[in-house]
Amino acid sequence: MLLAIVLSLFAQSAQAFSCGTERWVTPPALREGKFMGTLEASCTVKKTGGDLREVESYFRSKILAQVTTRHEGPVADHSLGLPGVLFDVTVRHEGGTLRNVVKLATDSRDALAYDARSKQVSLPGIAGYLRKLDVIFRVTRVNDDSFKVVLTNTTHVAKPALAPAGIFLGIAKDKARDEFLVQLAKLAQEIEQSL
Repeated sequence: MLLAIVLSLFAQSAQAFSCGTERWVTPPALREGKFMGTLEASCTVKKTGGDLREVESYFRSKILAQVTTRHEGPVADHSLGLPGVLFDVTVRHEGGTLRNVVKLATDSRDALAYDARSKQVSLPGIAGYLRKLDVIFRVTRVNDDSFKVVLTNTTHVAKPALAPAGIFLGIAKDKARDEFLVQLAKLAQEIEQSL
């Protein structure tokens, strides 16, 4: 038991990030036969000498590694308020594919923005109810050794015909929050490691 506590404390201290509580930006609701909700949370990532050019390189490589079809891009894009690029790509995801418009932009020093909005979702099994998944995050330098990461996820999931609306809404809300928290921790860790 003591060993488990010591290892737990060591694992927590090894993380160079801490995340705040998630919040619903738009309250979860059942509209047009779909669960719709947007969650957001922020993390602080500690990294002395962190370089956002490395983060940009990491996420550009990650985007391209998952591509099954590149429909367009990279094309110059400034719509996120920073110099960047836009890709229209179909990527592998959970045994199926997602077609996304992905924007990645950075000023190479103080800010990086990533915006991936799904255009087409084709997933097998229970994941086939997913209709929309938008993942947006922004990394901002706070000072010489820390960065703020804000993640926003929008999810739309079709309600199965036989599922009671109230029960489906509760399950979809819990599942969206659980998945968001997993992705938030993963994103903070990826940013910390790539800085």
